[in-house]
Amino acid sequence: NPVRPRPSHGSRGDGQGGLSVLIEWQKILLFLAAHEKLLKLCLEALAILAAFLTLCILYRQNNFMTEQFRLEQRAWVGPVEVVVPDSPMGYFGAWLINSGKTPAIKVVGEVSQQLIPISRAFTPQYKPVGDAPSASVIYPEMRVKIDSMARLIDFLPFEQEQVAKGDYRFYLYGNIKYQDVFKQEHLSTFCLYMATDLKSFKVCDTYNNVN
Repeated sequence: NPVRPRPSHGSRGDGQGGLSVLIEWQKILLFLAAHEKLLKLCLEALAILAAFLTLCILYRQNNFMTEQFRLEQRAWVGPVEVVVPDSPMGYFGAWLINSGKTPAIKVVGEVSQQLIPISRAFTPQYKPVGDAPSASVIYPEMRVKIDSMARLIDFLPFEQEQVAKGDYRFYLYGNIKYQDVFKQEHLSTFCLYMATDLKSFKVCDTYNNVN
């Protein structure tokens, strides 16, 4: 008698596995059908969240671009040269320049001076910046002079000798307040001291800040 092939256990297992998958899919479909409204609400919430995140990204990008534009176009006012008087009654001071691309408005500048021993630590005593403008507007690349209260005649010969020997330092320092065309206020400080040649000035290690 011919031998009939017997079905393998593997074939029977594959069939049962496929049936289990179909049952699981059926459960999932039944769940989705029963909770259709909830799923729609979840999808709508995800869509709103995605839209909100997109708006946040666009807002930050716009703020960054606006700030970059303002920094590139704003006024930048600071000293570029010390005014050394050429007559006894002349005043020490500083030349300011606007190195930015737009005018600086409501500009107020104050210059102070100190003559102290080299052994003493220098601490600036800034004058309060008043409301009366030193120059109402400084246009791009425009130079404006502001004077201190120190005259050359007040810089006595023995004091000049002490500076020339390096025992004393003569400091010129000050602050500058102004607005840019974007209505942002700025306050910058500067500090320089006379070299031993009594003609040139050097930049201090501190107290030079541009805002």
